Amino acid sequence: MEVEGWEILSRDRNLTALLDSLGGLDKRPLDSRWADLDKLPPPHRLYLRQRYFGWLYGGERGWRWAGVRQPTDIRRPPPRHPDLPPSPLKLQNGSIEADLDYLIVGSGPAGSVLGYELSRNGKRVMVVERGSFVLPGNFDARVYPELKVGGGAVPTRLSSILVRNGETVGGGSTVNVDLAFAPTLPFIRERVESWRESGLIPQDQWTPEEVRRAYQWVVETIGTRTPSLEEVNANNEILKRGAEKVGLQPQFYDLNTLPGKGPENDKLSATSRLLLPAMTRRENSLIVLSDFEVETVKVEGRHAVGVVGKFRTSWKHPNVWRDPNELAYLEGEVYSIRAKNVILSAGTQGTAAILLRSKIGGDRVGKGVVLHPSMPLIGLFPRDIKAHEGTASTIYCVEPPALLYECMTGDPQYAAVMLDGRGSEVGERVRQFNQLGGFGVLLVDRPVEDNRVALDSNGEVEVFYQLTEWDKSILSRGVHRALQMMLEAGAKEVYLPSSEAVLPREGPGRLAAVTNEKEAAGAASRLKFVPGATIVTSAHMQSSCKLGTSPDNSVVGPDLKVWGVDNLYVCDSSVFPTSVGANPMQAIYTVAKMTADRLLRQEPEYRSK
Repeated sequence: MEVEGWEILSRDRNLTALLDSLGGLDKRPLDSRWADLDKLPPPHRLYLRQRYFGWLYGGERGWRWAGVRQPTDIRRPPPRHPDLPPSPLKLQNGSIEADLDYLIVGSGPAGSVLGYELSRNGKRVMVVERGSFVLPGNFDARVYPELKVGGGAVPTRLSSILVRNGETVGGGSTVNVDLAFAPTLPFIRERVESWRESGLIPQDQWTPEEVRRAYQWVVETIGTRTPSLEEVNANNEILKRGAEKVGLQPQFYDLNTLPGKGPENDKLSATSRLLLPAMTRRENSLIVLSDFEVETVKVEGRHAVGVVGKFRTSWKHPNVWRDPNELAYLEGEVYSIRAKNVILSAGTQGTAAILLRSKIGGDRVGKGVVLHPSMPLIGLFPRDIKAHEGTASTIYCVEPPALLYECMTGDPQYAAVMLDGRGSEVGERVRQFNQLGGFGVLLVDRPVEDNRVALDSNGEVEVFYQLTEWDKSILSRGVHRALQMMLEAGAKEVYLPSSEAVLPREGPGRLAAVTNEKEAAGAASRLKFVPGATIVTSAHMQSSCKLGTSPDNSVVGPDLKVWGVDNLYVCDSSVFPTSVGANPMQAIYTVAKMTADRLLRQEPEYRSK
């Protein structure tokens, strides 16, 4: 099985070049192959491991190898396309013609709220999205790498942190686990107040009362809820029990999911709660253009007049709704779209890339990005955990000043990618999938100037990031605490996703398995977070286009306009001056609602809820 997988994988042109550089790694015995992989420089090592194990244990094959029935029933028919009002869009001479008040780039939590609210209040609005339009229902969008940038995760430069970003209509709200941290929580509210005290935002911006009102709208519109005690499955119980044993206080997430539903239809995403209702509205419906990648913003003088981009190939899946507007466009052709106002809501990475390609926004664009680097820990328990069953995530806990422990779930593919060992060891643990459980350690990092979003020589986006010594110290302490919690909860072995020499091993490439407190303390203290040797992940990129009161220290002003351009706005996680201190989804929804309210406040017919 492994030989077959390697041969098929080696047909990938990028991988073939890497294999050739290793002198025929695919021809070597399996026992030496994994040791040779460990010698690769980053990001090649993580790239090869991720692609290989991702292929080997992905989809139906992975569930079969784990001896578990695949939760997704792919035999059911796809959902029917909703009926839309006639599209006002027309293709003409390389342009997409429409009389637009607002063109919003990005359909995630920010773009969807803005599109929903602005169109509801009489504005002519179009949202464009580089990913495909996947209709909700009938399958679990969270497990499909095709709906994420780079086919799942892209390693940063320098540190090879695996960064996950959504690439589909609904953005991250379509593919994440939907852990919801209210922006009214004390430790998040303290962050916003620190921005105000530091002079980064005005005294009257995002006040506690304004945040409270906007978040109440989010809760009512999205359907955010608090899970019940009965929803705490065995995997979340690991974190709950372990935290209590070491003196931390476990807490309930809020969730953007339906209670008591299977994973294929439980998500309350931006697509289902905002975009589709706005698109099917008979009066002034929202226009959504999928598979369109914006490359640059067109600016004339101090005025943004529209964007330029290309249509991409849609993902081939029964749930994909290709060309909802029936434009019959040509893939790869350049099209322009004009609008009276442009709002960039393409996320911290996407928005920065567009501004950089457009050469607008000043020299602060992309700088000081934060990632919330995290390390997943997987434990083997002497009992069934069945982490894939029930509500995926219900429990988290906070350890000041900068650590979060968050329960998560995954499929056999995820377990394989996060187990940093030899192929035979990974396969053996995936066979024991029902007995695996775990959670992640998340660091709330601080902005560092050299950590940045940039463009390579071909104009493609890349992220430069290095952990500081402070980061490593705090994250190492968090790993130690997490290992303690796992052991206290009954784990026989806890696996560190690292090939560093943190524990004595029988040979190179072996799993780092912690079995007692002495090993836990030693392993955590020896972790150096060597790029390519230790797996660190990220899904909460923020702060590449910071909000501020001066162009000297920010990209956008208090009105979220890009400095120097009168009608170009940024509204997404990129505007946060620092990390918000937790998973940012609910904060993004809330900021977008406050931004929509401010844009409409002077409109005489504004109908805010």
